Amino acid sequence: LFVTLLLLGIFRGWYGLDGAGWLKHADALPLIQVPIWFLTAYTLFYGVYNVAITIISLRGLFRNQTLALSPWHPDGCGGLRSISQYSGGLSLAIAVVGVGLSTITVQLVIWGKFQVSYEVWLALAAYIILAPLLFFLPLGTAHAAMGNARDRALLHLSEQFDQEYARIGSALNEGDTVPPTGARPSEDLLDVGVKKLENLRKLYRLTEDCPQWPFDVRNLRRFLAVAGAAITPAIVSIIVDLVLGWLR
Repeated sequence: LFVTLLLLGIFRGWYGLDGAGWLKHADALPLIQVPIWFLTAYTLFYGVYNVAITIISLRGLFRNQTLALSPWHPDGCGGLRSISQYSGGLSLAIAVVGVGLSTITVQLVIWGKFQVSYEVWLALAAYIILAPLLFFLPLGTAHAAMGNARDRALLHLSEQFDQEYARIGSALNEGDTVPPTGARPSEDLLDVGVKKLENLRKLYRLTEDCPQWPFDVRNLRRFLAVAGAAITPAIVSIIVDLVLGWLR
């Protein structure tokens, strides 16, 4: 309702601002547009509200339960591909909004009214800020949990390494070993112990490479391509208009 009244007031001159476009051709045209403004704003705000509730629910889920780490899951997202798919679906909805904004912006630039279309400025700024947030916030709900799961695994390996290292040192000092025939006590213990330590170090490095975000590079590229391409015509039109203005 606030957005609808704001747009209606701009085109009816309530706030000292001058709207541009075909709605200025008659006083009744902005009133006819009111239901469209209301439904559009309602849909957008409901979508943002839906995403916010999903983010809050996911944060509660990952905070209250232990996440099973699946570092080499074939989905490339640590076994959390569904969250990645959710953000990917949002990118399409974001792109639809971007196309609409681009269309309006290009029209206003052609009409020479973009400089005074403050509501469009606000909408473009909101798109640039909210689009990345709506994509990354659902993914961020699992980011902390995946990082904690990786840290727990690394801590467990570190403790095993320390215990094995201390055991080898203690056994060597105390001579607590049964060597094979013809071998010295220290040779048998070092050979077995050092191999185990090397294996623990290799496993530690592998665990360090575990994914900490539930998406792969392809999803990120897809989002940047879809959401970026939707708003590119608007940005190009604004830049061209500014350059032409300076050349004049």
